[in-house]
Amino acid sequence: MLSSAERVALDREALLTRAGLDPEELEAPDGQIPQERHLALWRLICARSQDPCFGLHHGEWMTLGRIGVAGYAAWSSPTLGAALSSVDRYSRVVTEFLESCYCRRQAGAGMVMTLPSCRLSDDMADAAVASDVSLARCLTGRHIRPREVWLQRRQPPQRTEYERIFDCPILFDHQHNAVLFESEALDLPLPSADPLLLTYIDRAFSANLALPPSHGVPYVEFESAVLEQLAQGDVRIEQVAPRLGMSARTLQRRLKDRGLEYQGLLDTIRQRLAMELLGNRLISIKEICYRLGFSEPSAFRRAFKRWTGQSPSAYRLARPVRLRSMIRASATPSTEQSGR
Repeated sequence: MLSSAERVALDREALLTRAGLDPEELEAPDGQIPQERHLALWRLICARSQDPCFGLHHGEWMTLGRIGVAGYAAWSSPTLGAALSSVDRYSRVVTEFLESCYCRRQAGAGMVMTLPSCRLSDDMADAAVASDVSLARCLTGRHIRPREVWLQRRQPPQRTEYERIFDCPILFDHQHNAVLFESEALDLPLPSADPLLLTYIDRAFSANLALPPSHGVPYVEFESAVLEQLAQGDVRIEQVAPRLGMSARTLQRRLKDRGLEYQGLLDTIRQRLAMELLGNRLISIKEICYRLGFSEPSAFRRAFKRWTGQSPSAYRLARPVRLRSMIRASATPSTEQSGR
């Protein structure tokens, strides 16, 4: 945010002073800016920039280095889809300012959608959606052209600037703020993929990710319910919904209201869990298949290749051996040994 402010010739120190922020807070490796002060700084920059499209340009200027650990996780991911999922997951470590949700639809386009607890201001929505597009282009080294961009805001006088940056159809006055990518784009392999670094990031920040943000994110509750049902071997929506205190029909309606699909969210969770389990070579691919609720290994292999561009065995070979978890696994009686 401050880098973008400097690009429009605003003084960094003056902005921080006016917003009541201590520069040392920004340098703290594990600190988070309180939401209200983050919002105050954003509004101040927008007001002083004299740029009616500042939010849009802030998103255009977005780079991986600006989003901390989320950027490293994305850079290390195997495909663009996996990278955007990593940004969604790890952004909670960096800030509570925005909530987002990444999911894959069953057919057609994939989607990255911002899901704030209240309607985003126009400039915030512009920045959030433009950032997704910029990161996709940065990660792939290609001029990724989204299928569509959705914005809740009314059509601005500067429409041509939006068309220049997004280079795709833009639907204003929409119910959601979102960007839709073609599935072929989300399946693109990343030249920067680094399974070793991604494993390190997963381990280093797993404790942070276990804690939901203070203002609550519905996706975290949904994920917990799905994981509990995976352990039971049944992830049908009829079984997950009661864990959230609602019927399957209500859950479907609420997801649909946000432009989401149950199966797409389920696949996102399965993908992350599969990548984690494949790091433990004492767990067979067949066992991972059943832990994830697939009926047979061939179905799991097809799904995993669709998610990452690799087969499960190829992905496993590219990952480092997780010696510590293997030792723990070898010390635990197997299902057959324990008679269960």
